[in-house]
Amino acid sequence: MILSNGDTEYLVPGKDLSVSLAMPLARKDISGQTSSTDTVTAGNKAKKLSVALTLTFAEGNALRRLSSVAEAIDDSGDPLTYTIADDLAEAMNIRQVRFAESLRVDPQTGKRAWTVRFTLAEHLSVAEKREQRAEEPTPNARETAGENVSASNTSAAVPNGVQMTGFEQFLSSVDKALPQAPGGNGNASA
Repeated sequence: MILSNGDTEYLVPGKDLSVSLAMPLARKDISGQTSSTDTVTAGNKAKKLSVALTLTFAEGNALRRLSSVAEAIDDSGDPLTYTIADDLAEAMNIRQVRFAESLRVDPQTGKRAWTVRFTLAEHLSVAEKREQRAEEPTPNARETAGENVSASNTSAAVPNGVQMTGFEQFLSSVDKALPQAPGGNGNASA
C-alpha cells in the first residue's frame, strides 16, 4: 500500500499487511408501526479501509514514521488527504483517503513485535462528488433578474492549451463582435 500527498510517497511498512473494507449503507426505516420493510436511502457514507500489519520491535522508526503520517495536518488544521495505491481501494473505486478513528498498536504475545491497526476513511467519494455537482447551478438554470450580462472575460475563462469546440469558437467570435457595456464589467443596466 502506497499513500502519496503531492510529491511525497509513503510505503506502508510491515509484514502480514491486511486490508479490509467497511461500506456503510445508510438506510432509514420508514415502516412506522407496520410490518412493512420499506426503507429510504439516507445518503452514501464514506467507505473505510481497516489496515492491520506487523512491525518488529527493531522497526521502531517505521512505527514512529507511520504515527507522524497519521497525525499530519495541513495549513488549515485538517488531516492530510492521501492518494492511495492499493488493490482493494482500486477495486472499490477509492482514490483519496484520510486517517480516521484511531491508530492502535498492541504487543504480540511471545514475539518481539507489534500488531498495528488503523483506519483510512474515503475522502471525496464518487457519491460525494456527484452530490456536489448536483448542488451546483447549471449555466442555463441561472437567472439574471433583468440585468445585462457581458462576456468581457470570456478569454480568461478558457485555460491555456484547452481547445475550444467549433460552437465555442463561434460564440467567442460573437462575444468579441458585440459592443462592450460601459465600464466593461458586465454590470451595465438597461
